[in-house]
Amino acid sequence: MKNYKCLLVLCVSIVLTLPAVAQEKYYSFIAGTVVDEKGRSVNRAKITFDTLGVAQVKSCWAKEHEVLTDGAGHFLLQEHCDITNRTIVLFTTAAPGLGDAEFPIFAPFWPELRKNDPRFAGLRVELKGNQKFLDLGKIPVQVWYNRVELFVTDREGKPYYKSEDDWANFELIVRDKNGVAVGNEGLSTFDRERSVRVDRGSVNLALPEGTWALELLRSLDDFDNKGRTLRYLAKTNISVKRTDVCLQAHLVVK
Repeated sequence: MKNYKCLLVLCVSIVLTLPAVAQEKYYSFIAGTVVDEKGRSVNRAKITFDTLGVAQVKSCWAKEHEVLTDGAGHFLLQEHCDITNRTIVLFTTAAPGLGDAEFPIFAPFWPELRKNDPRFAGLRVELKGNQKFLDLGKIPVQVWYNRVELFVTDREGKPYYKSEDDWANFELIVRDKNGVAVGNEGLSTFDRERSVRVDRGSVNLALPEGTWALELLRSLDDFDNKGRTLRYLAKTNISVKRTDVCLQAHLVVK
């Protein structure tokens, strides 16, 4: 009887400890300083958190998915995970003064873009257990954005969308220099109020440095699950460089 009671106590103790083991969490505070190509700190650069692997996507997260650097370029990210050894990815982007623009291409970026262009691959960080404070030091901006005013007109040069409500039909696909779809944009009511100039027939976009093809669709039904555009209203190419000047692009619907 005595041995039975001891065995029972042991079993209960094991059962009571199982939830604690299953629910064990690991965490890290990750810090760094974002700088430009000359080593100067970048204010309000964006750090976007992502994970690698299906298990990690389900089990790892950050207190804030995105954080902004302060005036000295510093950032602090709090990461949590159910997995002891894990790999996270940090994407560093800078878009000075583009708060009213739409971002058809944004971190963590489409897989094709991450694979084909190192700038969009992100910074991998290996973590193990509880690394209560990890300072990554100076991190260069990976992707810089510039403002592009995109005009949508008819063949006579008049605005194709006549009202703010008409702009609800705006559907844009962005392709890289290899013709691979890497971004898209539609406009919510808030987007239209913030980013559209009905009188000019234009919308403010933020696009990264590079060469991009812009395709205006009638609806997303014209874009299939293999990344192909079945038909489009208009198409144009634009080369984006980092500059303080607002660039322009034109989509002419024929």
